[in-house]
Amino acid sequence: MQGELIHESSGQIIGTRVLPSEGGEVRIEVTAQGQGTLCGKSVTTTGTYWQTVRPDGGYYGEGEVVFITDDGEVATWRGFGVGRPTGAPPAASFATVGAGRSGSPSLSRVNSVATVGEYDVEASGRWTWKLHAAVPAGALAGTR
Repeated sequence: MQGELIHESSGQIIGTRVLPSEGGEVRIEVTAQGQGTLCGKSVTTTGTYWQTVRPDGGYYGEGEVVFITDDGEVATWRGFGVGRPTGAPPAASFATVGAGRSGSPSLSRVNSVATVGEYDVEASGRWTWKLHAAVPAGALAGTR
């Protein structure tokens, strides 16, 4: 279940490269940059992830992101996702899961929650990303 919005951003893919095959699967590395908010603060987002195409045509990937506020505070995020193509490459939609880390008091919320997210990429390389706190089903009012 999704809880509070932790992060929201949009930006552009700025680079791709083909990585050496691993176990017969081709891996593609993607680097993206953008702007958004993290814990209510404006941030620049830079991340790199790799993805493979699964036998059923779906995607699996793992990545890392660094968030830097306008006043130099830093947080990182590491996670993985599964997705599917939505049009001409690189168009895709991913569900992401991960966790963040920060020594900054104003970004410390990322230290105490797992995140679930939606990452969507257009054929032009433009992307949007939202991360929500993951809420255990038992923590929701009125559910057991």
